[in-house]
Amino acid sequence: MIVLGSSIVGLIYVFWQNGFAKNSVKALVIAMVYCWGLIRAIYMMSHGLVAVPRKLYQNADINRRLRRIQGQAPRIYDRLNDANFALEGLDAQRILNTEEACNLARSSKMD
Repeated sequence: MIVLGSSIVGLIYVFWQNGFAKNSVKALVIAMVYCWGLIRAIYMMSHGLVAVPRKLYQNADINRRLRRIQGQAPRIYDRLNDANFALEGLDAQRILNTEEACNLARSSKMD
């Protein structure tokens, strides 16, 4: 309704200023289409397309990015140590299972 109302007001204004001419109506339609496209682009930019340039801007500041990475480093290092500890436990379990399988195979050959 807003678009229709503004187009009628614009058409009346153009007729008032220039009279009824085909070129003036054509110019009005082109101007309104450009205006509508601009309004839609601004609306879409405000709903998420701004996040990409903001992230690029934040990553451009090397000092801030370095501080953020340094802040994450202790937590990541702790997770690495936990994973290594779990891997050592699994490796020890694998060695025990391998030894048990060898012992079981030896005992079944002797029987």
